[in-house]
Amino acid sequence: MKKKRRKWIWLGITVVLLLLFGLSQFYAYIMKDQWNERSEAKELAQARAGLTEVTKAQKSVWNENEIYWVLTGKNEAGTELMVWVRYTLEGKPAGGDNGLYAEELSKGTSEEKMRGIITAQLPDITIERLLPGVYNGEYAWQLFYKKTGASIITSTVSRMAAPSVRGTVCRTVKLSAQRQNKNGGTDYLFLRFFYPSC
Repeated sequence: MKKKRRKWIWLGITVVLLLLFGLSQFYAYIMKDQWNERSEAKELAQARAGLTEVTKAQKSVWNENEIYWVLTGKNEAGTELMVWVRYTLEGKPAGGDNGLYAEELSKGTSEEKMRGIITAQLPDITIERLLPGVYNGEYAWQLFYKKTGASIITSTVSRMAAPSVRGTVCRTVKLSAQRQNKNGGTDYLFLRFFYPSC
């Protein structure tokens, strides 16, 4: 009886381990292209923009012509930079004149400063995600946030003011209002703040 129980325990453990191994392999297979893109963007940023240390790498997709990997880090002199590397639908670097753009973080608005501006201008929201990207050729911050009591998701574009008057909304463009509320009164809203200036 003990031998049978022990046999089933070992069989159960083996099945669980095989399932975990299979899931990890499936995850690696699914993420392989994403990881390759990120590594390639990192290499391009290091080679063409002088980025020596990457602290953050984020993918931003607005439409088929605005797919970017945005890397934040430092160059050899220790200056903080943001680098936008444009990609094609096929997952390859776009190349060309506007295939890569680098800017010193001090000339724009850092994520920390942007969070402060957003909190001051929209005190009744919860920030879900703040993502640098590109919208209509403009380098921007994309904000996903929650607001209670709304019945639809609204998309808005706002362009931030120049460094001397940061925090002033220069332009707002309504993009869409689509999904119905599915979360019992809490909606996910979408907003873009332009980087670095008007």
